[in-house]
Amino acid sequence: MGYRVSRLLVAVCLSLAVVLAGVALPAAAAPFSDVPASDPAYTAITELAARGIIKGCDQAAGRFCPNEPTLRAQMAALIARAMQWDGEDHGTQFADRCDPAQGCIDNDLWRNVGTLQFYGVAKGFDATSYGPHVNVAQQQVILFISRAMVKQGSWQRQPDNAGVYPNLPRGSAAERLDAQDVVTYVHYVGAAPDTQSSTAWGSYAQASTRAWFARALWQVLARFPVGPAPSTPPGNAPALSISPASGPAGTRFVVTGVGAPAGAAIGWVFSYGGVGANSGSFVLDPGMTAFTFTVASDSDPAGAWALSFKANGQPFGTVFYTITSAPASSQAAQFKAQMVAAVDLAYPSLANVLNQCPYTGSIQCSRLYGQAQDALNAFSNTLFTIHAPTQCTNLALQIAKALSEAQAWMGNDVAQGPYGVNTNDAANRAFEAMKWLQAIRTTVLNTPGTCR
Repeated sequence: MGYRVSRLLVAVCLSLAVVLAGVALPAAAAPFSDVPASDPAYTAITELAARGIIKGCDQAAGRFCPNEPTLRAQMAALIARAMQWDGEDHGTQFADRCDPAQGCIDNDLWRNVGTLQFYGVAKGFDATSYGPHVNVAQQQVILFISRAMVKQGSWQRQPDNAGVYPNLPRGSAAERLDAQDVVTYVHYVGAAPDTQSSTAWGSYAQASTRAWFARALWQVLARFPVGPAPSTPPGNAPALSISPASGPAGTRFVVTGVGAPAGAAIGWVFSYGGVGANSGSFVLDPGMTAFTFTVASDSDPAGAWALSFKANGQPFGTVFYTITSAPASSQAAQFKAQMVAAVDLAYPSLANVLNQCPYTGSIQCSRLYGQAQDALNAFSNTLFTIHAPTQCTNLALQIAKALSEAQAWMGNDVAQGPYGVNTNDAANRAFEAMKWLQAIRTTVLNTPGTCR
């Protein structure tokens, strides 16, 4: 991904070496036999298990079954435990606890389903159907976690941003609310595991595995703890800290580690949005048990970052930091990508009017025309919600002017027929509006990366 550490300093701490030489690394006890330390979800599963949030699929055999799908009932339990709501009992209006083929959901899980319904986190497929035996999709995991964190008080719901996962459905009011929940998650902790928020999320409707769910949840709780931490957090070193904890791009973040095995091989890996960004290793001098590690963030994007360490192949600990603002070039590139995504999201609705209205009736054409108007309005909302970086002000003004022209062509003054809009006039107007969207796309792509 191109993220890098431009300067690495391994400090020789002689005084600490005398005191701590030979101190053994407090290695995390792997709670599940089928989740090795090399698994990307190892830290998340280990940390959540230590907090009593996540449990195995086979307690006797000590197995977690990381690749099995997560059921919607299981998701309710995990989120209720994470939010410290597990002991609450509010009942539920859902009536599909039992399934003839799969049996009934146990009392604890069903109680948690009712709790999430009470807090407005679980909305169900309809008023009486939750689908507890159904596999939960990845998008559902993210929006349930997001709603819970808003209700719990740690987050505030953010406005939608069409540049975040531009392929998510946003046609209906309910879909737009779901997208808003996803955008809120990304705002606070970055992209969902194994995704990039500025591009299409190809697996959003696929079932979430138990491991993927753990990563998505731990990505949140690591940054926004809810409830007490375990007395001895698994995988954490006796002393592993970072300073400062946040700062704009260009900040030097300094990590200090104390208590590694003398002369250990130290491995490190960065994660951004749950995705590994860069990794490497170094070796402590003989007898040395402490180190410092400096991160130069000159070209790194804004958001929540994690930096994990291993000593001699065993988990040593993880520190978290936040880059509060991206470099100017990154801000400009992100704004341009969001504008192109917004164009690509609105364009198909106009194309539908152009291609279908001449061959359909006025009633159907009126529906398509209204959808195209909604798409342009959504584009306008995106433009004014994103807040263009200062260096892209001129580009934003050009986009706003062209978008206004497109909206004017798709206005309510369209000619009317006996049963709705005049199909030919609607198609002609869509054609003109599409030219303005094409002009926006061309202008954005031809503007320098700095937007100056």
